[in-house]
Amino acid sequence: MSERCSNAPFSIILIFLLSIASPLASADGQSETSNSETMVSNEEIEPVFADISDFVAKDSHPYMMPGMDEQLFSATRMMKNAWIDAGMPGVDIATSPQSQTSGRACTPHSEGDSLTVPSSGGQLDVTVQKTTSTAAFMVQDGRTLSSTILNNWASTWDSTVYPTLMTYFGKDYFDGRGIAPPDVDNNCQIQVVIYAIDGAYNIGGYFSPGMSASREAIFIDIDDAPLSWSKVILAHELQHLMHNALDPNENLWIDEGAADMAAFLCFGGSSTLYGHVNAWTSSSQYSVRWWNQRIADYGGGFIFLLYIADHLGGGPAIRQLVQSSADGAAGIEYVARSPVGATPGVIGRDFRDIFANFTIAATLDSDQGIYGLSNLYMTPACGSSDFCRIQPAASNSDWTAPYSSTGNSVEGWGVRVFKFTPGSSSPAPLTMRFTGDAPGMDGVIMSCAILDGIYM
Repeated sequence: MSERCSNAPFSIILIFLLSIASPLASADGQSETSNSETMVSNEEIEPVFADISDFVAKDSHPYMMPGMDEQLFSATRMMKNAWIDAGMPGVDIATSPQSQTSGRACTPHSEGDSLTVPSSGGQLDVTVQKTTSTAAFMVQDGRTLSSTILNNWASTWDSTVYPTLMTYFGKDYFDGRGIAPPDVDNNCQIQVVIYAIDGAYNIGGYFSPGMSASREAIFIDIDDAPLSWSKVILAHELQHLMHNALDPNENLWIDEGAADMAAFLCFGGSSTLYGHVNAWTSSSQYSVRWWNQRIADYGGGFIFLLYIADHLGGGPAIRQLVQSSADGAAGIEYVARSPVGATPGVIGRDFRDIFANFTIAATLDSDQGIYGLSNLYMTPACGSSDFCRIQPAASNSDWTAPYSSTGNSVEGWGVRVFKFTPGSSSPAPLTMRFTGDAPGMDGVIMSCAILDGIYM
């Protein structure tokens, strides 16, 4: 994608100070677990769950739900950590479900079916109370969920959640279903298990990789089901299920950013998601790649993936990313160098160039090619009801005396933006000097022309 050029004088100069230092330990450094060469039956693998009593809200992902006085969280991260601690049993089956299935003579659940499913609370007796061609909604025996909620979930699943997530996170398993989720249990449906987890609020649901070798299931707390935005849980947890099947070793900043992305693509913005994004854009010195369980970490990963989708081919680009065996920055570089729906290298080939162009876009949100995001409107100033652009660390328009800004810390793969405008001073050459107390710093200068507003 070519950019327009301009020879007009400049009215604004934006300085992007980037930190590209590699951390001693980061989300990109998560260990990879080798798949076993010996295939075992999914019936031989004991499901692995975390103990719900160990749940800590601050270590968990808040769901994207607006207008709530109390927050609702996903327990997927603790479930996955328990699975990793157990040695990721069944990962070879979970990531190659076709090895356990034969053709598409699947046997779907029917309404009224009774079965027993494993959960974090032990074995559950459930009854299938609503089905679609791709989902079976199961309610814990002895508990009641209104048909209105079930019908609404089923309709939203078919019209929005399932088709959207197949576009961005599905895979063609060459079993006749086309782009689809995994189907190790050969029923062509995702089991949505609705049961009593911990009462209203706190944990809203989860996906447990520890049972992905035997079935595709997500879990929702029945006491949170009546909430008006509870359908967000469907999108959030289905993304985790599908991403885990394609790349269980993916870095947290991509996996958790994708969970927010899934909810956004299905249902749009919310106060929770505005908070995630604006926490990073108002503190962009925080790393996009280092995972510290901050709200800003979720926002940085989410907006970065939207940038990749916007400029590298939309849903097929994200599918290419999650299906790649390369993780973190290496996966991003793989997609950027050979995108399925864009010119190779359009946003850069190395992560440092891709990151620089992303930060420019998140600062300017321009309609000038790669210097903006067409899939996200970002306001110049931060508020509580919109997404906002990266906020300058400092700005200056008074050049009657030398200007300086000191003490600007930046984490690896974070950015500080400085905005300079000419003010009332007579035009004169501008000399700039940057110094840092650590290696691995880089910078980009963007200038805006007076006559046509073109950035260069």
